[in-house]
Amino acid sequence: MPRVMIISHGHPDLSHGGAERASYAIHALIRGGEMPGWDSVYAARADRRHIGHDGEFGSFRGRPDEILVAPPEVDHLYQSSTNIARLYEHLDDLVRHFAPNIVHIHHFMFWGIELFEYFEARGIPTVITLHEFMAICHRYGQMMKTNNRLCSTASPGECAQCFPDIASGMFFLRERMFLDQLGRANAIVSPSEFLAERVRRWSRGRLRVEVIENPRALIDYEPVEIGSPPRPGEVLRIGYFGQINQFKGTEVLLDAALILRKRGVNLHVRLFGVNLDVQEESFRQRIQAKLAELADTVEFFGPYHNAAVLRLMTGCDAVVVPSVWWENSPMVIQEAINANVHLIGSRHGGVEEKLKPYTRSILFEPGSALDLAEKIAELAERAVPEADAATGPMLARKTAAEAWRALLTLYQDLAVRGQGENVLDIRASTIGWSARLLDGFHGENG
Repeated sequence: MPRVMIISHGHPDLSHGGAERASYAIHALIRGGEMPGWDSVYAARADRRHIGHDGEFGSFRGRPDEILVAPPEVDHLYQSSTNIARLYEHLDDLVRHFAPNIVHIHHFMFWGIELFEYFEARGIPTVITLHEFMAICHRYGQMMKTNNRLCSTASPGECAQCFPDIASGMFFLRERMFLDQLGRANAIVSPSEFLAERVRRWSRGRLRVEVIENPRALIDYEPVEIGSPPRPGEVLRIGYFGQINQFKGTEVLLDAALILRKRGVNLHVRLFGVNLDVQEESFRQRIQAKLAELADTVEFFGPYHNAAVLRLMTGCDAVVVPSVWWENSPMVIQEAINANVHLIGSRHGGVEEKLKPYTRSILFEPGSALDLAEKIAELAERAVPEADAATGPMLARKTAAEAWRALLTLYQDLAVRGQGENVLDIRASTIGWSARLLDGFHGENG
């Protein structure tokens, strides 16, 4: 039975990020029978404390197809393993035990960029899904300068200005290494055209990037009913879901809430966010001070279980995605579309790209608390058209079906290329699943 091995930089039950959930959704769909005749194994990097013993491998909660791995540390600048020989020993163990036909890498972070040359040398086709600009930008892959201005183009000289303790020649070598290693992948996937175009320009055409949205297993979410639209004069319920860090624009939303409270707008902000406790102290203190000041307007719920996110979103009239960095394809956007709530997002990058097809989207100037406040105030003054009631769920199902079909076609092409003709043709078997989605799969949301 052909097998896909999915490599992730974290398990979604241990590390609450969109990339982790996107990678795990593929594993869940394959294991759920949506790729008939194929199998999947999920290999996620984890701290030793999560493995539960002194070894470097462990099965997550006893599941034989979900493996936690503690690879050697990675050099932050080059994303290169500090012990390549040991990393290869880990990969040898995985390959010997699971014999993957295709490897889908959802991040080289915490593993090492050498993943690509390892699998290339063993003739195993690889796919890499990009989740941000890590190959281009040393600052957490965000393409924001250290003065917090957006960066449009990276170069060794400009990167050295952001990091004066690192010579420009080091950034030149970094770029060469990433181009060489990514060029070894058999397919490079970006969930957004914005990110894909950035990578194409950065590589000067050397890297071919295909745009495929992150598939989602919609049946993994709790069934929900679409809520009633807001009415003028009632309290407007605004939701925020995701990471809380200096790039996600949480401060922008809190500043907008303060402006609106002073104006007397009847507003309730529901903040569902994770990882505030691991942020820099100055940022954490600013957020905590603003939460204290807005205690009568903002309710901080902390982490949430992702299976409940649609239910939590339908308890809001609008979801805000106020990111100050470009973003790629935030999963929270597709989730909010499926919940059929209004979406208010930053007018740039992947956020703008993903909001454009949705009729209930509202854009504001990135980083502007005042403009965000104006857009929220406008929403509070008008009712939502009833005719749009099924727009979100239908768009979400269509997007999910198209993404899954495109990914399976890619897997098929790589399997044929890597193993010849003796491989199950999965194209026809995907039609039924895609049709179910388009005909009302998970219809409780539509």
